[in-house]
Amino acid sequence: MVGGLLSHIPLLGTNSVMYACGPQRMLEAVSEMANQRGIEAYLSMEEVMACGVGACLGCVVKTVSGYERRVQGRPIFNGNEIVW
Repeated sequence: MVGGLLSHIPLLGTNSVMYACGPQRMLEAVSEMANQRGIEAYLSMEEVMACGVGACLGCVVKTVSGYERRVQGRPIFNGNEIVW
């Protein structure tokens, strides 16, 4: 559905940037759409985390450079960095 809406925006080009927050499956879809259009996507990967300090590893995100903790590192990732 979101892809259909984006296809109607005539000014969505390589200078565009997408920002998104929401459920992981939606963020994956946004990342895929951005990749298909050759534009940057910044995704807020915040989720409910059990310990709040990164000790439980519930905040881990798999990236192209390894695993990163959202709590100790950063909650915002470029869509190209995430290994879905």
